[in-house]
Amino acid sequence: MELSLASIEHSKTRIKSKARHSGLTLVELMIVVAIIGLLVAIASPIYSRFILRAKLTETATQFGALHSTLMFRKKSIANILMTFLWVHYRLVPLD
Repeated sequence: MELSLASIEHSKTRIKSKARHSGLTLVELMIVVAIIGLLVAIASPIYSRFILRAKLTETATQFGALHSTLMFRKKSIANILMTFLWVHYRLVPLD
């Protein structure tokens, strides 16, 4: 019977010790914060380069669209001008 009482006492002590050590110590928290800071320091320049490349790609795409629009308008204006000259002055367009 004593053996079982001793084992019960031992299990009670283990439960109390687990309850007492359930949180993190200050050193553990400082290590976690340092690791997170290191990861941010590594990832920040990579993210900045990624954003810069995305902006450059978007700008190049917009300039391409602007160029296409201007070329289309240039042809439209040339057609309008040639039509105007043909109708009003009976000029034959040079091809």
